[in-house]
Amino acid sequence: MQIHLLASKITINFGLEYSKLCLSSPNMPPVSLPNARYLDIEDDGRASALIAPAQFEVIWRNLCYFVTNQPRPYDDLTDAPQKTRAILKYLNGGFRSGQLTAIMGPSGSGKTTLLECIGGKRTRGVTGDIYCTGTDVVRLSYISQNDHLLGHLTVRESLLFASKLQNFNNNEIDRKMSMEYLPDGRIGYIHSFPANHPVTHRCTKKPSFDHHRIVRKLLEQFGLEKCAETRIEHCSGGQIRRLSIAQELVKKPNVLILDEPTSGLDSAACNQCIELLHRLTQQDHENPMAIVATIHQPSSRVLSSFHRIYFLSNYGQCIFNGSPAEIVPQLASIGLQCPAFNNPADFMTEIANGDFGMECTYKLEDNIRNQFDDCFLQKAIEGREATPLGKRLDHRKSYPLLYHTWLIFQRTMISIARDPVLTSLRLVAHIIIALFIGVLFGGRIGKATGCPPSSGDFRSFMSIQDGLYRDILSTNENVANLFFANIFIMFGAMMPTVLTFPMEMTVFIKERSNGWYSAGIYFIGKTLADIPFQIFFPALYGTIIYIMNAQIWSPWRLVMFLWILILVALTAQSHGLLVSAIFMENATAAVFFAPIVSIPTMLFAGFFVRLRTMPHFFKPFTYISYIRYGFECLVAVTYGFGRCVIRPNLMVEGPSKTPSALLNLVSGLIPGFNDYGDNGGGSGNGTSTDVHSNPGMAMIEKIFREMNSNNPFMGDILSSNTTKSYILSQFGVTDNTLYVNMFRLFLCFLVLRFAAYLALLWKINRKK
Repeated sequence: MQIHLLASKITINFGLEYSKLCLSSPNMPPVSLPNARYLDIEDDGRASALIAPAQFEVIWRNLCYFVTNQPRPYDDLTDAPQKTRAILKYLNGGFRSGQLTAIMGPSGSGKTTLLECIGGKRTRGVTGDIYCTGTDVVRLSYISQNDHLLGHLTVRESLLFASKLQNFNNNEIDRKMSMEYLPDGRIGYIHSFPANHPVTHRCTKKPSFDHHRIVRKLLEQFGLEKCAETRIEHCSGGQIRRLSIAQELVKKPNVLILDEPTSGLDSAACNQCIELLHRLTQQDHENPMAIVATIHQPSSRVLSSFHRIYFLSNYGQCIFNGSPAEIVPQLASIGLQCPAFNNPADFMTEIANGDFGMECTYKLEDNIRNQFDDCFLQKAIEGREATPLGKRLDHRKSYPLLYHTWLIFQRTMISIARDPVLTSLRLVAHIIIALFIGVLFGGRIGKATGCPPSSGDFRSFMSIQDGLYRDILSTNENVANLFFANIFIMFGAMMPTVLTFPMEMTVFIKERSNGWYSAGIYFIGKTLADIPFQIFFPALYGTIIYIMNAQIWSPWRLVMFLWILILVALTAQSHGLLVSAIFMENATAAVFFAPIVSIPTMLFAGFFVRLRTMPHFFKPFTYISYIRYGFECLVAVTYGFGRCVIRPNLMVEGPSKTPSALLNLVSGLIPGFNDYGDNGGGSGNGTSTDVHSNPGMAMIEKIFREMNSNNPFMGDILSSNTTKSYILSQFGVTDNTLYVNMFRLFLCFLVLRFAAYLALLWKINRKK
């Protein structure tokens, strides 16, 4: 044991054979540090205790993985049996901390399947036991064969977000080790820390992480300084592979699993990658790391960098487990001599393929079976606490909701802003289409009201007819414009969202399985990041067409017009998220299926076929069409709320309940109409004519009653407040429709958003 006394600092360093040290001094009460390696007491009263490195092992016994063929169409016609095939067959083996282990074998031997079974990626069809000894918590990181990264982030940004998402608290360590201060500032005591805990911890009351310092050290360690400010999509394959490894090292895992880390790399980059992995197992003595990697046809130099080799045959059985130096002697023991200047890995691959006969393979399998029989494994874990690996994996179940959601929101906003498809093209499309619609329809459609005529010479029947024709035509064109606005906003919001999960599914699954965040946090942050764009683009489009089409100017109407378009966009975004989650494994199917499921929402919107004339068995489907709700809201905002104002001479008056303007019109068309008055005499104005004594008045009354019952213009005209546009009657819209349908739109938004989240959970759990 070494004790160094300084003026303001005491460092105690002792060997691993000591398990407990008690230290007392006049200025510090006794401190008990079980299994500590050394203690630093600094000027500011802080202390750091580094725990002795503990060797841990992961051992699997009788590990098997079975796959059952899924039934295919028409299998019942051919009586094809449902077969179960074994991919891995009764494997025994293990790896330990501080070592770099390679899993090798020919293609199809089950190397990746073995890694996924160990890492918990596959659970269905797995039998056997996987134990862990020597550590309380296993922080496992899995890196798949393909690098799943967000290409629009820079290397530095990617590492910074990885550090912030993974290093967010030290609650687990704080429970293991804490420090209390006495009133005079002296160290009170340090709680005991488990002997086999591999973590280095600085005892401060509020542990914090210097994320930028962590990123700088990783960039330097992995040789990524030159490309730190380069976007990932512009980096080389070797740089991307090193970045993938660096991302998982920010939380200092003690088990790192890599699937084909050298795939796609040249020989120089391959050597650098394996040498880096070898250094990682040796550099941190306080936090020993076990690294397991599958590799295909390594060179002799790369092969010698591994501590242990675990070789699989093409039948899913182990034929070798030992150091690279033991390969040639092991083969010689069964009568196989590796040719001089030949790579032992290539020679083993030929044997595993059966090129030298199955007898040799069976002999190697028997040797491994005798070496790792149940008795041997029982002795290996005897005297040490062996627990199933799944119980010791660090499965984080609680995350800081607001903090992690904000990080996902930030990261997604950066990716969207740098994506030309999601930003520039969408912006240009909304502006160009809005200008095109504004020029195509012009300003005449917004001036049309669809209301009863309020001006013109009522003694000229042709002028009324011509005015009504032009007004009805312009009103119908404006209604088509409103319906097209709904359709364009729907597709503009839905189609970019359809690719959300298929494009980032692999990134999400990798980060979630490695404990970066939960599925709910990712879903919330991802969808919130797109909401600003779903607000801006519909508002931009709606403002342009509202002004260019000369819609009725009213600040309230304009705000409601834009708000309805935004609600339609948010609902369509939820619709796209649902399709995206269902087809998250197939982007082509998602892009094809999204427009298909949008067709019913358009057909049942009430524009092509009016709701009152639609067959009864189709009417229930109209309640699930959010396009219907948005369309009816736009019609109500544009033509409702007192849009129609008529002249007083169109009001009903007198006992005849007939508008005076209509009587004046008829008096000009029927000669002698005004000659009939009260008691056979007319007053000349036709407003007080007795129906019973005036045959012409009786005819007018009959015509007006017919107009009241069939003509949307004249329906119950009692005052200007109850007069409405014929468009409202045609689509069955009232002022209250606006508020009811806005609530329905918001409800559709929530239901579709929640359904998308459930679909996402179902898909990721089904994939596992």
